[in-house]
Amino acid sequence: MVHIDIVRGFAVFGLLWSNLNAGFFQGQLSSPDVVAHWASTVFSGGKFWTLFSLLFGATLAMQMERADVAQEPLANRWLRRMLVLFGIGWAHALLVWPGDILRSYALAGTILILFRRLSNRVVLIAAVAMLSLGASRQSFSEIATRIARVDVQAVQRREQASPEQERVRRAYEDVYRNGSYLENVRARFRLQVSEWRRRASPPAGPLNWIDPSVLGLFLLGLVIGRAKMLQRPSEHHRALIVAIVAGFGVGIPLNVAVAVRLWVSHQGLFSMVHVLARLLLALGYIGGLLWLTTRPEWPRRLRWLAPVGRLGLTNYIAQTAFVTFVKQHWGLGLEPVLGWFACFALAIAFYVAQIAVSHWWVRHFTLGPVEWLWRRFTNGAPRHPRPSLAQAT
Repeated sequence: MVHIDIVRGFAVFGLLWSNLNAGFFQGQLSSPDVVAHWASTVFSGGKFWTLFSLLFGATLAMQMERADVAQEPLANRWLRRMLVLFGIGWAHALLVWPGDILRSYALAGTILILFRRLSNRVVLIAAVAMLSLGASRQSFSEIATRIARVDVQAVQRREQASPEQERVRRAYEDVYRNGSYLENVRARFRLQVSEWRRRASPPAGPLNWIDPSVLGLFLLGLVIGRAKMLQRPSEHHRALIVAIVAGFGVGIPLNVAVAVRLWVSHQGLFSMVHVLARLLLALGYIGGLLWLTTRPEWPRRLRWLAPVGRLGLTNYIAQTAFVTFVKQHWGLGLEPVLGWFACFALAIAFYVAQIAVSHWWVRHFTLGPVEWLWRRFTNGAPRHPRPSLAQAT
């Protein structure tokens, strides 16, 4: 749907802006760097993966509706979809970007399907619980141990990196700065295996691989999708205004407070405020864009974002490939000299290129290449018709 593609297309730039931060910049910060740093911290950092996560949860609600209308089963297809996404995520993490989030999406999405028949009240309670757990930075093993009132410290010791795991992490950091591409792939593989083994500590075991923050946002997105706010924004004018006021009127001040690290002496409170600040501003972005699509002429003005959003997964992976090539030693090796303002300018330049490529692509194909692979391996049959321009956009 064009409304969702517009929101997703906007979020694609935010992800690029976030990922192209200054990293290991070693130069002197200029005044533009300081401004760009503050702008990134307040308006970008963490807000756009939050936005994407909300959209992901809403996707399940829309697929449920389509499956009910067609009287088709959904669970098996959804689980295959998550399995394929997990595979794409692993390939992405090893070959391109160690900070891949697609595997977290796949694992949380597998749990999300269990909530598809539960009431909105139950889903919201679960969402708040998961977001609170994510803010507390405790694993499922720690929570289970606290509930059972047994030795929490033993679990915490098991979850700490062993000397061997620390060695693997340091080796990866050295290869990241100085190694070739193939050396990076090998180091990423060792790092990923080491980290996933560490996180699978008892009593929760592999449940610790699930990111509770991602699951909580998926659950909120499920409620939003059920309300059809993304599909029919014109029917939710009041809710959109509330999202705008809360997102910009409350979310921005909270994000400024987080940026200056208020409450930092109370880590638990700081984490909770940080999660709330990201969420409110992400909702503000969604509400603002959807509200604009209900105004005369604005859907046409924003339509240029839709092709970028339609190829959201492809554009995300293209961005991370670009970022790693620009920053790492095996590519251009520019990370030590890229300040915050240069990163922002580079993000705009690459995003403009993605707009052009996305518009060309949807004139010729229905799906992006990675989206096609995702559907191909989920459905087991290729589906790649050539649409008209009107169908594509």
